Amino acid sequence: MDLNNTQVEGELVQAQPYQSCSTLENTHETSGRIVVVQRGNCMFQDKARFAQNAGAIGVIVADHQIGSSVDHSPVFAMSADNNIPDDIEIPVMFLFHKESQKLLNQKMKFPTMKVRLAEKVANPGFLFENYLKYGEYARRTPEAIANAMISIDASQEVIRFNFRFAYVNAQSSAEEKQMIVETNMQDLTKFVAFSTAQDMAKFLNHARRLAYSLLGYTTTNSQDDMENLKVLIPKIHLLYPQKHQILTLDLDPEHELLHKTTSMICNFRSGKKYSCYPL
Repeated sequence: MDLNNTQVEGELVQAQPYQSCSTLENTHETSGRIVVVQRGNCMFQDKARFAQNAGAIGVIVADHQIGSSVDHSPVFAMSADNNIPDDIEIPVMFLFHKESQKLLNQKMKFPTMKVRLAEKVANPGFLFENYLKYGEYARRTPEAIANAMISIDASQEVIRFNFRFAYVNAQSSAEEKQMIVETNMQDLTKFVAFSTAQDMAKFLNHARRLAYSLLGYTTTNSQDDMENLKVLIPKIHLLYPQKHQILTLDLDPEHELLHKTTSMICNFRSGKKYSCYPL
């Protein structure tokens, strides 16, 4: 993600396991948040991928070299495996040990604090002035928004759906697929709101089609379908229900759903053909 003209903002959560070299175990916390991971034992690209698959909207890599600091440590570029296609859609940044510890200490003091990832530093005077005026700071550019089921980038050109299919997969029966898709649709109505019932119905139809495609059905999105979905994105109001209100979390007594989401990303960036693809 190019942060020159956009930004990502969200609450912080620490990856479990911290080094993020395997599937994260706390996806009920990471979805829709910025995830802090520790450097070491695997490539930066792998760490970002595991966090992205867990629903993260951004990643901060904390250096494991005790005492390193931006004040005296050499700057370097985070490496990736050139033989593997770059499938990382979320922003990833690096903090040396001293700076990352300061950040985590602040997180301990203020558990619900938000972090902003952007190319340019926000003017603190501007933020404070607007906080005094309005109770919160007014942003000069829109921010990325996310909850456990939906993420929308700041430009409103990319939307990510996070479905929970539990034990249902492409080999499951048609009845099982229908049950899990409709349960996800019921959950989705608790995570998004529209000003009209008609827009909600249209959005659910798009989401339903995408969910079925992830379960092995051959469903195609025409360019008209994509255009219609794009029009709906700016109308979405994200909601944040309590965990006990989410139906898909009750399907598995072992709570494996907390550790598994299946995602679909739809890209509407100008200059590219509109498309949706699984993550």
